[in-house]
Amino acid sequence: MKEQQQWVISSSFEAQCRIVGPIYGCVGIISLLQSQIQTKKNENLLAKTNLVRTTLPNSYFH
Repeated sequence: MKEQQQWVISSSFEAQCRIVGPIYGCVGIISLLQSQIQTKKNENLLAKTNLVRTTLPNSYFH
């Protein structure tokens, strides 16, 4: 019974994805989310770099 419920939920999700993005469906949404994750990782790295630059003396950067 549990497998059947999971299948229904999965199929419903896939159908909704096809409505939102009829060409790529779930794959399109996953790709978008992966892109957003990478963007946030880059923003996090930039913030860490800026934090280090503001906490270290200026002599380290000359």
